[in-house]
Amino acid sequence: NHWGHIAGAKLIPLGSLKDNVATVPQDKPVVTVCQSGSRSGQATVILRKAGIDQAANLRGGMLEWNHAGLPVEQHA
Repeated sequence: NHWGHIAGAKLIPLGSLKDNVATVPQDKPVVTVCQSGSRSGQATVILRKAGIDQAANLRGGMLEWNHAGLPVEQHA
């Protein structure tokens, strides 16, 4: 993905999120992010159903993040 990612982001594909919910912090807010905001919206629903109430979706995803000129890190 040429868009990069937000610094400090934990990368978990949507398809494996249910199996990795235990790795998501539950003691602080979590913001889900994808390219456009659609899959991350689904991720937010999964997290909330798993009891992570402080989950929110970054509307517009990385498309909007990059459009705003905000910093990214490239994937290693």
